[in-house]
Amino acid sequence: SLAFLTDAAEAAVLDQVTAAGACAALAAQLGHEDTGCRVLCLRVLGNITAGSEAHTQHVLDAGVLATLVDLFVDADLTVRKEAAWVASNVAAGSDAQIAALLTTPGLVASLARMACQAEWAVRREAGWAIVNTILCGAPSHIDQLSGLAPCVGILCELLSIEDVALLSATLVALEIVLELGGRRAALQVEANRGLDALTDLQLHTAADLVADKARDIVEDFFSQDDDDDLEDSDDEGDLAFIAGGVDADLHMSDAGTVHAAAGGATSAGRPQFCFVSDPALSTHRDGH
Repeated sequence: SLAFLTDAAEAAVLDQVTAAGACAALAAQLGHEDTGCRVLCLRVLGNITAGSEAHTQHVLDAGVLATLVDLFVDADLTVRKEAAWVASNVAAGSDAQIAALLTTPGLVASLARMACQAEWAVRREAGWAIVNTILCGAPSHIDQLSGLAPCVGILCELLSIEDVALLSATLVALEIVLELGGRRAALQVEANRGLDALTDLQLHTAADLVADKARDIVEDFFSQDDDDDLEDSDDEGDLAFIAGGVDADLHMSDAGTVHAAAGGATSAGRPQFCFVSDPALSTHRDGH
């Protein structure tokens, strides 16, 4: 089956599948009444978006992003999970692909809700979608994301998870947001109990890199000197972060696992520190 053939996301296979027009055919079946059919179509589309940006573009050209919003509320958990996985792969794509995700009505709002409130299998993929948007996006994308969803609140919610890979990537994403968001972002981290979570993570025993990254963030952004700066500074930061916590903002406007190797060339204006050498701290894009 196509799901089996594309599972390894080998470029030659994906080239043949996309050249044959499979993406449009698969997209047309996403509304099929049979749950198994919807799952298989999403699985293949996820495998394709786990390939190159060129492969991902075939999926976007087939109009899949708009369909995902409906699939996020599908009665079947596996459908919701696979749909979120496709979105997380797109979030690790090119600047134009990230922009397409951000401008699809309802998509980001749904991902934000699922990243905090869904079953773990769905929450994990939605969390990766939010995190990948920050890790792979330009500052303008992060600013746009913050206008569509409670960005800081979502990241703080994800600090309590046990998945080391996603937790590690979340810490890097939070570091980026703090770098770009300045005083206002730091205040929101504290308001969303993120500083307490970061303090606890410094004692993380499953992975030294988690404890080390949490410690670095606290020292860099929440030291005594930084606390004084938070009280005295008029700098509101560069990003238009939504005030308040996750629950207050999940009903705002419209707004997997993508597992793409870090270290590629960065786009203009993209923070260089979002590409890290440790694979456990990288965005990633792969098949199931």
